[in-house]
Amino acid sequence: MPERSPCNFGPDLSFPEPSYPTPLRRLDELCHRSAQVWLKDDGQTHAAYGGNKVRQVSALVRAAAERGARRVLTFGAAGSHHVLTTTLFARARGLGCAAVLMPQPKSEHAVNTLRAALGAGLDAFAAAPEVLVPLAFLRAFRAGDAVIAPGGFGARGATAYADAFAELLMQFRALGEEAPDCVVVPLGTGGTAAGLLAGAAVAGGETAVVAVGVLRNPLSGVMVRGLAAAVLRHRGEDAGRVVHAKLRIERGFVGEGYGLSTAAGDAALARAAELGVELDPTYTAKTFACVLELVERLRGTRRARPLRIVYWHTLSAVSLDALLVGAPSFAELPRALRRLFVE
Repeated sequence: MPERSPCNFGPDLSFPEPSYPTPLRRLDELCHRSAQVWLKDDGQTHAAYGGNKVRQVSALVRAAAERGARRVLTFGAAGSHHVLTTTLFARARGLGCAAVLMPQPKSEHAVNTLRAALGAGLDAFAAAPEVLVPLAFLRAFRAGDAVIAPGGFGARGATAYADAFAELLMQFRALGEEAPDCVVVPLGTGGTAAGLLAGAAVAGGETAVVAVGVLRNPLSGVMVRGLAAAVLRHRGEDAGRVVHAKLRIERGFVGEGYGLSTAAGDAALARAAELGVELDPTYTAKTFACVLELVERLRGTRRARPLRIVYWHTLSAVSLDALLVGAPSFAELPRALRRLFVE
């Protein structure tokens, strides 16, 4: 049965607002005659805990607070960045946060992410195996809860990444550069990729969104395009523009499955560390591995100009250390939560 952790906190009036635009820099060490590689660092979206979920979650939690919710209820894997981000932004607005958590492979990073969320006041309900999610949801739900879908999935949250795409274009123009040829981003629940695709569609659709799957989902392309169309409708734009937007789903970097490291991902981790970029094995390592493969594939090819590639970095650049102060150790977690981490 699901087990809960205590949830006792009030508003944190010192919690800062997100920081935009996030940095954009060229990774000169990876560039060559036929490829130009840029890093869009959404790891720096927030001083307390960054990453791509900040753009979506901050908007969703604000809307929940404005509707008078006392608590938000969401879903994710045991070490979900989305769940931690939601917990922090809910706390900052004086809201409680609960989450239905599902199993994932055990790693130090995943365990620490859950520990940090619990330390910030997350009320956690374990659902293992995943077929118990409906039961856990029924036990978790309270009247007046604002429910946020896994990963913040939905038009309201993904709209933040349509705006982020416009932010990227402004940064390129400020540098005297033309729009990038492609943006490479992780593909999990799909909100980030869909928002970027919607933004690219509004901008004319010349930039391709390369979405690197981190889990097996044969319908991911349909899902991303459908959500991108919903974003445009939410913004009052012509949803038909999505038909002409360029989307490529990369399925070859998943490996054995979600949360499991790969040889290419491990190599990407090491290469990124040399560039001063920290990756995680679940999302960003597999995505950066795709970038490195694309760069090597272009090496030696004849092009009139280099292909402009943007790697959209989604992992928080802020260490979890401060959030782990006073957080429960792994041994102190309820047994049901410990069992979510599969060895």
